[in-house]
Amino acid sequence: MLPRVTKADIEKLEEELLALEGLSASFLRTIRAFPYLENGSARVLVPSENDLLVADLLEKRTGQTFIPALADEELIFELIQKYYEEEEIEVEASEEESLEDVELLKDLASEAPVIRLVNRLIREGVENRATDIHFEPLKEGLRVRFRIDGVLHDWSQQ
Repeated sequence: MLPRVTKADIEKLEEELLALEGLSASFLRTIRAFPYLENGSARVLVPSENDLLVADLLEKRTGQTFIPALADEELIFELIQKYYEEEEIEVEASEEESLEDVELLKDLASEAPVIRLVNRLIREGVENRATDIHFEPLKEGLRVRFRIDGVLHDWSQQ
């Protein structure tokens, strides 16, 4: 579980906190993340653990490895405005790059192993004309079954 950062935590760090160069406020609002440097360490605030691919995207964009933490989305947007809005005027030319980065983020998300597995299960379910896909947790793992013509069939990984 990721640590949670509050507004009070940020206020304590304000003197050591630096924005990263080359990132636009609009891009950061789109990906809902606030990257910053704290005592030389690259960190990123995200609203939920489902947004961890953002750290990969930022790493590819900046070349730095980010340490993720959770924060309220309101706080993230407030920090983006405070630390990145001034750069917005200078960085408008990179707006197209931001859209490319969002596409890269979508590509990264589609490559995630869990997403590939779920996509494969849905594809196989459709191909087999399944009406339901059942996920049954077991002590040793997970059993996946398709309901085809009213009968449950175990999914076999080929």
